Amino acid sequence: MIEIQNISFSYKEQEVMCFPDFAFHQGEHALVIGSSGCGKTTLLHLIAGLISPATGSIKVANTEVSGLSGSKMDDFRGSNIGVIFQKPHFVKSLRVIENVVLAQNLGSGTIDKPQAEVLLSKLGLAHKINERVTDLSEGEKQRVSIARALVNKPKLILADEPTSALDDENCKIVIELLKQVSEDSNSTLLIVTHDSRLKEHFGKKIEL
Repeated sequence: MIEIQNISFSYKEQEVMCFPDFAFHQGEHALVIGSSGCGKTTLLHLIAGLISPATGSIKVANTEVSGLSGSKMDDFRGSNIGVIFQKPHFVKSLRVIENVVLAQNLGSGTIDKPQAEVLLSKLGLAHKINERVTDLSEGEKQRVSIARALVNKPKLILADEPTSALDDENCKIVIELLKQVSEDSNSTLLIVTHDSRLKEHFGKKIEL
C-alpha cells in the first residue's frame, strides 16, 4: 500500500534529510516518531504529494505519487488520501458541516451529509455542526479536521499530531475513531506524533 525507497529532501540551502525505507500493506497502522525537527511532518507531506522528494520513490496504492504533479496529484489525493494537518485549514466563510462535506465534493464528487454528521457526532461535535469554524476552540477545530479527513473513507490516512490539542478524554476518542474508521474501510493509518499517549495503541513504529 505504501512503499518508500531512498527518499531525500531539503528546504533550499538547508541540510538534506534522508528517510529510512519502509513499506506497509493495506490496512496496517503505524506511528512515525522522533525528536523535534527530524523531518516527521516533511515525510508526511512527501507521502501526501504536497511536496516532491529530491531523490527516491514513493508509491501509494501502486501509484508512483512522486511522479504525479498538479491536477493529477490533487485528484489522486482527493480519492485516496485523507490528511489531518497539525494546524487545521478551513474555508472560514463555511460552517462546520460545509467544511466537512467539501472534502466529499473534492474527492468522489458525491455528497453524503448524513455520513459527515455521523462522524462529527462521534467526535462530540453534533451541537457544533452549523457553527462557523472561526467560533470553535483549537481542540474542536482539530476534531473537525479529523472528520473531514475521514469522510471519504480514504485508502490512506495521514495524521500529523492529531491529538496535540486534545485532553486525555478526547485523545482516546480520536484514536479509537481513527482506528475504527481505518479498520472499517481497510485503510492504512500513519500517524506522525511526539504524543507519548499514543505509543501504547500502536505496535508498529518508524523512528526518524
